[in-house]
Amino acid sequence: MFVELTQHATRLPSYYRISDALRPLDESEVVRLLRQLVGEGKHVQVWYRTVKSLEAMSSGDMIREELIAMRDAVFGGREEWMQSFFEGRGRRDCDPVLMALISGELLLPITFEKGIVPLKYFEKMLLRWHYKATNRNLFDILCASSRHHLVNSGALGVEVVEDAVFNPCRDTSTLLFLKEIYSEQSGIIPRTDVWVRLMFTETSQLCNVVDPGDFDDDEADDNGVDIQEIMFCKRCEEYECDRACSCTDRLHLDECRFLMGKNVPIPKEFWERCAYHNQWRLAHYLHAHRPESFELNIPMSALRKAVEFDRLGFVKFLIQYGYFKGSDVSPDADISTAMREYLGTRTKKRRRDALTSAQEALDEHKQDMPENTYVQLCQRFHKAFHQ
Repeated sequence: MFVELTQHATRLPSYYRISDALRPLDESEVVRLLRQLVGEGKHVQVWYRTVKSLEAMSSGDMIREELIAMRDAVFGGREEWMQSFFEGRGRRDCDPVLMALISGELLLPITFEKGIVPLKYFEKMLLRWHYKATNRNLFDILCASSRHHLVNSGALGVEVVEDAVFNPCRDTSTLLFLKEIYSEQSGIIPRTDVWVRLMFTETSQLCNVVDPGDFDDDEADDNGVDIQEIMFCKRCEEYECDRACSCTDRLHLDECRFLMGKNVPIPKEFWERCAYHNQWRLAHYLHAHRPESFELNIPMSALRKAVEFDRLGFVKFLIQYGYFKGSDVSPDADISTAMREYLGTRTKKRRRDALTSAQEALDEHKQDMPENTYVQLCQRFHKAFHQ
């Protein structure tokens, strides 16, 4: 029965698995069984990849040297040991076997050499931090691994680490890692493009990025002239009741304050996307909470983008807080009536077109009015045309 169970472990019915076979045993009995299997060949690996087996190996009945010898004899070495857990078929983010591995105080050191997670497994490990947030050893290993790869693994290491650390879809606090990874002692500063990675990726869920038809026809825009410190999104005000606005999480405000505190410049692309998505509430938050020495450096291209796509809320923010003036908008810009009314601009071309049209109407009815009246009106139109 043992041989049959070992050889066909992955094909047996769910009620007759190796984990079920181990259930009646206590930890000391499991340890005794695992010791007996050493030297029997790689086909017995399935007996080690169960929650109960890993918990028994972490119980303290085995010392570090024995665990290393068992790992190498059964799996063939550290790399093969990691592959069996991280690259196995059907591994889920919260896979209980993998969770048992990274929970073991004795197993973590024999899994990751010198406490450094290999770059190819880094993101998988970080994404699982949510499930074992109380494991201080795991936290220290992840932070040490982050700093190691940021410094020693070149451009690829920086890309992988920042993509994982600033991943907006992780259901845990990024700020905890940021403060440790980018501490004053480390001397490491995030790259500027982490602003875009944090806020504008395919996994982001910002207001106005989703289809407005899914909720209502109103954009996240104010109907008045003034920008005020209010809830970030109208939907949250309507549906979240007495709970905190969910946009506070979506906009990663703590992480934004951290980046400003580290004086990480905001890139041009970030502001252009803010303008396109009409994210004036996010822009206002950054304006209101930035350190005194931090400059937002909003480019003119952001104003042009907001005007081009009729993002009135973002234009109001830029004008009201003095980043630009209404006169900075091109006189020849093709903009909506509401945008034109707010900017208070009547371009010279459109004004002259209106005067020309009025002059033509006046000429058509020249014979129906006194000559002196016609001359006076023509003079006034001429003066207005050249003002």
